[in-house]
Amino acid sequence: MIRTLRHSIATMGIALVVAGFAAHADAGAQTTDGRADAPSEDWAGGRGKIAAMELDGTKILERSCPVKDMAHDYMTCGRLFRDELKALVCSAKGKGLHAYLYRVGDGKPTKSSLYCK
Repeated sequence: MIRTLRHSIATMGIALVVAGFAAHADAGAQTTDGRADAPSEDWAGGRGKIAAMELDGTKILERSCPVKDMAHDYMTCGRLFRDELKALVCSAKGKGLHAYLYRVGDGKPTKSSLYCK
């Protein structure tokens, strides 16, 4: 009886910890620059895609990546995407350092930058 009770309490404790973690993850955390993260479905891109956005979330460029060996080839796609993005941003904004958000697949966007000569 006591053994069963301990097992039930331990199982409930694990379930509560997991539920608390999931609730915190969905609530939206603060980034290091103080900006609240929006849920990933609010950003451009998604599974099988690569996207670049202005810091306010406005889409600059988005591309679908091909499937290679039953998975999306983000590495090759990303290299070509960043070359295309640099040409686009440099022609639009001119010389200097330009910051943007970069998202691969359904991951969270990360802050990145490129330099135009």
